[in-house]
This record gives sequence, structure tokens and C-alpha cells, in this order.
Amino acid sequence: MKSFLRYFFIIAIYFFGLFFFISCSSLFQAGYSDEISVFYFKDNYKVRQNDSVLIYWNFKNADSVKFPQMHLTLGGRDSLWYKSQSDTNLLISAYNKYYNLDTAIKIKVIKSNHQTEDEHINSNEIIKTGAEKLSIDFSQPSIEITDFLNGILKKNIRHNFNKIKIAKFDFDENKVNLDLLLLDNFGNFVKGYDSSELQISANLKYQDQTIPTTLTFEGEKSLSAQKRLNFYIVIENSVAAYNSAQILDKIRSSLQSFYNTDLVSIYTYNQNLTKNIERVTPDEAFLQISQTMLNPKGTNSASFALTETLKNIIDNEKENEENVIVQIAFSGDNSSITTSLTDAAKIAQSHKIPIYTIGIDTDVKSYQLLPLSEATGGKMYLIGSSEIDELSNILNEIYFSQKVGYKYQVAFKHLPKNAKKMVLQISLTTPESTFLDDSVHIYLQSPEIEIPYQILAIFDYSQSEVKEEYLPKIKELADILKDNPNHIVEIQGFSNYEMNGNLDDDLFLSLKRAQNIRRILIGDGVNEKQIRATGRGNQYPLYSIPNKEWQLAFNRRAEIRWLDPSLLPYEVSAEIAQSEDEALNYVEQWEDKGFKSYYERISDPQSIKYKVKIWGFATIDEAKENIKRLQFIKPNIDFQIE
Repeated sequence: MKSFLRYFFIIAIYFFGLFFFISCSSLFQAGYSDEISVFYFKDNYKVRQNDSVLIYWNFKNADSVKFPQMHLTLGGRDSLWYKSQSDTNLLISAYNKYYNLDTAIKIKVIKSNHQTEDEHINSNEIIKTGAEKLSIDFSQPSIEITDFLNGILKKNIRHNFNKIKIAKFDFDENKVNLDLLLLDNFGNFVKGYDSSELQISANLKYQDQTIPTTLTFEGEKSLSAQKRLNFYIVIENSVAAYNSAQILDKIRSSLQSFYNTDLVSIYTYNQNLTKNIERVTPDEAFLQISQTMLNPKGTNSASFALTETLKNIIDNEKENEENVIVQIAFSGDNSSITTSLTDAAKIAQSHKIPIYTIGIDTDVKSYQLLPLSEATGGKMYLIGSSEIDELSNILNEIYFSQKVGYKYQVAFKHLPKNAKKMVLQISLTTPESTFLDDSVHIYLQSPEIEIPYQILAIFDYSQSEVKEEYLPKIKELADILKDNPNHIVEIQGFSNYEMNGNLDDDLFLSLKRAQNIRRILIGDGVNEKQIRATGRGNQYPLYSIPNKEWQLAFNRRAEIRWLDPSLLPYEVSAEIAQSEDEALNYVEQWEDKGFKSYYERISDPQSIKYKVKIWGFATIDEAKENIKRLQFIKPNIDFQIE
């Protein structure tokens, strides 16, 4: 009887557990816990004609919210500004993996000049509008203490000068044209001075040599008499970027101060460039900004993004327009293949397009940003992670410094022979006898801006497959190699202690990463003789003590190394393969054993064959010594030095 009860008890527990598992699985599969509910949603808005309405929502458990009429997808908790000239029924759908929730928003547009009794707005009803007011009225004095340009003050109103800034400049033969800002403690540009009232001096130096100059006052820029400005904001969107919501919020805030006579474009870049918003008024850009614009991933091809932006500007260049680029960066260029920052600087210099750079946090490369800005007549700004609130102030300063300022010219007769870069210092002695100054480097030739490495791809943890998002960058390299058959590259793979402490497995993983990229290049038509592959294992991490997830990701990478065959001229021939796949397999076998290998196509009258080679020997004695090792591994092959 006891045995029967024991078995009955066990069977009961088994079936209860099975029932509980099936029930939970059913609930999970049905998405019971993921059902979408409304935390906040308003479905009725009223707005005056030509104004915009702020729509905001919070759908619990929603992964995304879609507006099908606008082909727009935003987050489950988000907002947007919407502008309509007539009554609108705006469809909206909230989604997750298992559920969707469909609803609509009614927007009633009130025509202010022809209201009917039914359209009368209750004075207690809140109407959310956003386009009709500037966040600041720049033409008025600022009362906020700031180091950035924030308003205009007439000279006859009491003030103390706090800063002099070189806002913009360009070098032309034997003269430098300058736009200067004179700011008080509240960021006001103090206007109305003439040359006799300002004690401004210029000091131009090459190394320790002072170059005689003549400083000439050219007048004051008027806020109203300006060419149309095309303002390009180019934002890094690599894995190093962060705080995307805050960045976009600060950009949106600054756009409210811009004038609608100008045009704004907003681009984002990682290894590729995306043109999110193209040449629209600041109001329209304000409305089009979306959180989906920034989804940090991938690498940083800043010079590619900037040269593409410059090409776009030049292709659309018109008379009576000025162009300005603002680059917002979180790290340094690490994956541009066909272009360099030197190329970007040359193009911008020749077309007099200033590039202003804003570096955020400590991972930016100021040795890239500063020469890029100064070579093009712009300015570099650096802010910490806790200072992102300053971003809108900086953007306002860059924008309005194109519209106000004192124009000066620094002329000189003779330049030192072979001079490439000079230092120009501008100084102001204030009525209170204080001394203010600012300085810039004047590049007589475009600077050589260092890009220390070129990353082709970064990989998921312990994986060697190349993600689709890096294929355009690899295609870019393939096109270069096909156009330049004498160029040879080595693809170097890296790992980051991903194989449970087994260093040999880490080395093998890094090699597979390089080999997979080589296979893609060969499949795209690159001559196999131009490509080498090497695994570096855990050696040479970009971040030896990573403290951020994206730094770990950068250690799991594949890079390009451009080779000069004359430095390692000796090679050893190995197998003869009958097919390309067989040759590639031989190459990978040698690489797996720690040798450097590639193959080349050879032709005779009867057939095409493939010769496998071991490479990387600087002397003939080194090659002979390695043949002994090779013959020990494969004694039946006739290894020959070439």
C-alpha cells in the first residue's frame, strides 16, 4: 500500500509539473505578459493654423510605434511635433513581438481669422504649439551668464568684455580674413564699435620668428544683411556614441533659434553615411527629428562622411549661399578606406567651407578634430559627458557667428620658405586694462591628419561571421584593389580573450575573422595575389583596459595593413592546386599552422592552376631556414625560394 501511494504521489507531481510547464509556455507563447496597454495617450488635439502640435505617448510593453501615413517608426515611449494645415485623422499602431494596438489621433486645426462658434477654443483648454516661438530671441540682449555667443548688446549699454573669439577665418595668398566676436559675461556680442575704439592687435609667428603684419578693420557684419546659410550637422552614430536622446534634444532646442530663411541638413554616420534630413527649414528639421535617427552601432568613418557631405554641398552650390559643417564626434576616425581627413580638409579649404567640430567625452581624438577645424577656418569645441547641456549653446554660437562679428584682415608681405603652419594670436586690451586673446593655427598647406588604423569590421563575441552592415566597406576596399592591381593588403584579425582562456583558440578565431574577409574580397573579383590574412589573437588590443562595452567590441576587429612587398621580398612556393577553392584551403591550412600564405593564379596552354606561397621573409637565409620547418610538415612537397 505504501509503495502504491509513493508511486501515485510521484505520478501526480509529474503531471502537475507538466501541466504547469505547458500552461506557462502557452502563456509565454501567447505573449500574455507582453500585452500592450496604454500608460499615457491623448487622442484629441487642437492647434492653431501654421502652428505645430506636440504629440506624446507611453504604451506599456510596446517595442515600437508606427505612423503609417508618415512612414515613421518611433519608440513605445516617445513624442513628435506634427504640423498640419487641415483637420487630420492620424493613424497610429503600437507593436511588440506578439501584439499590436491600433488607434488614431484627431487633430483639429483652428483657423484664427474665420472661427465659427463651434470652433471657439475654451480658454481653459491647453493647446500645445511649438513652431511660433523662438527659444531665444538672439537679436535681444542675453541675461544668462555663459561663455558662448547668446545675444546682442549695443555698445552704449554698460558692459564688460569677457572674451574675444576668432569665430571664422580663411587664408588667401598673403592675408588672413577674420571674423571676431567680442563677448560680455552674458554671451552678448557687443555691437556698434569702430576700429578707433577697439585696441585689437595681431601677432603672427612661424616657429620662433615673428612675421610683420598689417591689421585692417573691414567693418561689422549685420544680422539682417546675410546670404542664405546651409547648416549641415553630421553626427557620429558608431558604437562609441551614446546619450542619443539627449543629443537630439539639444539639437532640436538650438533649431528653434535658427532663422527660417536658412536651410538645415542632418546626417548620421558610422562606417556608412545616412542623409536623414536634407536641406529643409529649421522648423521642418525640428519636426522631422526622430529618435530612430540614432541607433549606435559599427565603426567611425568620419572622413568618408565629411567628404561625401562636401561633395553634396559642392554639387548643390548656389550663388548668395554660404555653407557650414558641424561634426559631432564621440571617437576618432578608424575605418575610412578610400578617403582621409586630409582629403576632407583639402576639399573644404579650396571651397572655403568651414568645418566646426564638437568632441564629446574623453574618447574623441583632438589630434584629428583640431587640425581639421583650423585648416578649414572653423573651431573645435570639447565637452565632457556631464556637459552635454552645452551642446545647444555651442550650436547657437556656431550658427550666429556666421551672422554677426567684426571683420578684420591680417596682411603680410613675406612668408618663411617652406612654412606649412603659422600661429596667429589676436589680442584685445579692454577699457578696464585687462588683456583678452585667442589664437589659431593658419595652415598654408592642408595638414597630414593621422588615422592610426583602418577597421573593416567588428565581430560579435566569439564569432567570425562578417555582418552585412560591413559589406559596403569591404566592397569599397575591393574596388580600390581592383583599380590598383599593384597594391597588396594584409587583413589582420584580432580577438579579445573570447575562448575560455585558451590562447590558441583565440588566435585561431582571429585568423578566421581575417580569412572570412579575404574570401569576400576574392568573391568580389579581387586578385588573390593582392590579399594576405593574419591572425593576431589577443595581441595589440585597441583598449588594453576596456571599461565600456564598445571598447571590448573594437578589440574584436579586423584591420587593413597596406604592404610594401619590397620590405619582405622572399617567398617560398608550396602546393599547386587545381581549383581556387583547393588553393584557398591550402592557404588557410598553412595559416592555421602559423605561417603567412596566399595563392596566385598561373596559366599554361592546357589549364589554369593555382600556386600556393609562403611569404614574409626579409632575407634568403631566413627563407632557407623556414623551408626546413615546411618540409617537416609536408615532406612530399618541393619547396622553392622565389
